[in-house]
Amino acid sequence: GSSEANRVLNIQDCLRIWRRHPILGNGVLPQNEDTNKGLSQFSMETWLEIGLESGILGVAAFLFAVLANMGLAWRNSVDWNLRALVLAAWLIHFTVQFLLSQTFPRLDYWLLFFLSVRLLIRQGKSGDSAQAF
Repeated sequence: GSSEANRVLNIQDCLRIWRRHPILGNGVLPQNEDTNKGLSQFSMETWLEIGLESGILGVAAFLFAVLANMGLAWRNSVDWNLRALVLAAWLIHFTVQFLLSQTFPRLDYWLLFFLSVRLLIRQGKSGDSAQAF
């Protein structure tokens, strides 16, 4: 009856459901008929939620988009202290936060992520900012 046991059971259920359609995913799972409002979230873990809904192709596309933005920002930064700070934030965001949260669609996650990307983008010689996206 602990939250950890419930999380492990949920992970097992998610993997079982993901196996039905591993490449393209299962889409958003139907809600209970009692609660007919908003999006349903079956997974208690964000990485599994992405995979469960969009499959291996969706996870790959998501990782490519995120890593491409991170790589571009990283290459354009010259401040090693800022790099260290942002790297720590990214590690926490994509490991701890994504492993312990089921709120993938939350806007604040993405505002913080893209703010960190933008912080790393340096100003060009003419004063124009480098394009991150």
